[in-house]
Amino acid sequence: MKTRLSEDGTKLVATYELHPFDFDRSGRVQGWTFLRMLEFARVAAIGPLIKEHVGTQDKGSTFSTAFVRYQEVDFSPRYYTVVKPNTSVILSVGLGFVGRSSLFFDYDIRSNASDDVIGHSLTQMV
Repeated sequence: MKTRLSEDGTKLVATYELHPFDFDRSGRVQGWTFLRMLEFARVAAIGPLIKEHVGTQDKGSTFSTAFVRYQEVDFSPRYYTVVKPNTSVILSVGLGFVGRSSLFFDYDIRSNASDDVIGHSLTQMV
C-alpha cells in the first residue's frame, strides 16, 4: 500500500493494489481483505492527521490503545463491476469528528480508473 497526504493536508490517500488472491471464487473482494485495507489506511492516517488536533507530545506518552466501536461500509453497485484483479483501489481517509474520548474516520473509496466514489466508510474509535 502506498500512502501520501492530500494537497491540503487534511486527508491521507492510500493506494491498495488488488491481486487475484484478494478475491473469492465469485470474483468479489473478500471481506477480510477489504477490512484489512481500511485498517491499514486508518493506521497510516493516525500520525499525520491526529497531530494537528493533539499537538506534539514527548516520546513517553505517544502510546495509547484505541478500539473500533462502530464501523459502517456502503458500496455503490458499480463497485462490483469496477474492482477487478490487478487494479487498484484508492482510499481517501480523513477525520470526520474529534471528540473528548472518540474520533471518527471518514473514508471515500475510489477506483484508479475513475474519479467516481464507489464506496464510503465510517469508523468510530474510542
